[in-house]
Amino acid sequence: MLAGELLTLCELGTLPPADQIGVLLTGDLHCDPELARRGGIGDVRSVWEAFAASFAFVAGVAGNHDMFGSDADFAAFRRGAGRHILDLDVRTLGGLKVGGLSGIVGDTKRPNRRSSEEFLDAIALLLLESIDVLVLHDAPALPERNQKGNEGLRALLDVGPPIVVACGHHHWDDPLVELASGALILNVDSRCVVLRNVPEVALTDPFRHPLQTNTCSITFEPPRRSSTCSKK
Repeated sequence: MLAGELLTLCELGTLPPADQIGVLLTGDLHCDPELARRGGIGDVRSVWEAFAASFAFVAGVAGNHDMFGSDADFAAFRRGAGRHILDLDVRTLGGLKVGGLSGIVGDTKRPNRRSSEEFLDAIALLLLESIDVLVLHDAPALPERNQKGNEGLRALLDVGPPIVVACGHHHWDDPLVELASGALILNVDSRCVVLRNVPEVALTDPFRHPLQTNTCSITFEPPRRSSTCSKK
């Protein structure tokens, strides 16, 4: 559904051609087929395939509710052309160095979960890779804005490099935050955000960041079948 909506915007000229757009996914992509409720646990391979079929590339992480079939199915799916499911991996895509870590902190007997120590160690390793973008399912804590997240992750980003972090898992009312370290946190839970790279725009406030200018934000809220697109 979302891939089709974006393709329509490309065809209308609202967005650039699809083969010039890269897609980053932050996980928990399953949707009830009847749109009776938001989210749920299920197989998300069709979502990845829909984006990979039309866009320049699709990269991202698995959420704690995302399934990809059996272990063998998942291994085969990861080898598919144009699909980059990141789990302590780094890829150079569209001129950007993108790192990603799947899952959340939790019971390691359940899918897509790590211990807190393993999760934070993995994040620390990715931050040493000189990446431009970090894609996560979990989000850093922002207690000063009353926005939920992982406190250990926040501590690492507070002293880390000035990268862009795309995340989800916890819904934030205020989805874009710049930390004192210069890291720009973009929470896309229940959102699709289109970012345009406009390097000549000076950073005067968080909503005029070069990667945020002329952003089109599209929010889908089942069971309603309509969507809205608004310029920020």
